[in-house]
Amino acid sequence: MIDELLRQKSAALGIDLGEAEIGTLVKYAELIVKWNRTINLVATASACNLVRDHIVDCLAAVPFIDGSRIVDVGAGAGLPGIVIAILRPQSEVFLVESRQRKARFLRHVAIELGLHNISIVAQRIETWQPDDAVDFVVCRGYGALGKFIDDTRALHHVGCQLVAMKGASPAAEIAALRVDVHTISVRVLTVPGWRQRHLVTIDSGKLSNAQAP
Repeated sequence: MIDELLRQKSAALGIDLGEAEIGTLVKYAELIVKWNRTINLVATASACNLVRDHIVDCLAAVPFIDGSRIVDVGAGAGLPGIVIAILRPQSEVFLVESRQRKARFLRHVAIELGLHNISIVAQRIETWQPDDAVDFVVCRGYGALGKFIDDTRALHHVGCQLVAMKGASPAAEIAALRVDVHTISVRVLTVPGWRQRHLVTIDSGKLSNAQAP
């Protein structure tokens, strides 16, 4: 049932998932449900709801995130970082999660799913210094854009894109940022089961003088 749900929803997004990808995503959903009994990972109770409410939403963002080194800030249950890692096996994905119990869950998922392209960073994003420059810094449910920008300052460089997954229009948040209009782009995503979804992309190389409220 979960397999078919993934096929239907991904097809509606125009994403062609292979059988191996579907199997891995299903196992991932089942691991979240299992661990959710003892750790508050997500509010969704069942694997089917998890697919509808979270995994499909992350799938919608994947076509716009493709680089050699990708960072998921405040990774939590691994959404969207683990979904990205499954669909982008050629990318190195860093899951930054300071809460130790959730970091342990992410390590377990990486082992169980055989995701060798994942690294778990069990510390706050503000204190992390990667060895090399990253291409994308992604967040989902992290907070306001101003906080996202400020907390990831150490990762900003020319060529690095900040990507924030948002629900309702982020126009007010963007207006509150004192940045050039050409620094930020917004895509409206059509995601099955969601009324509104937006993907905000920020060129971090142009943020050297930006100020958040």
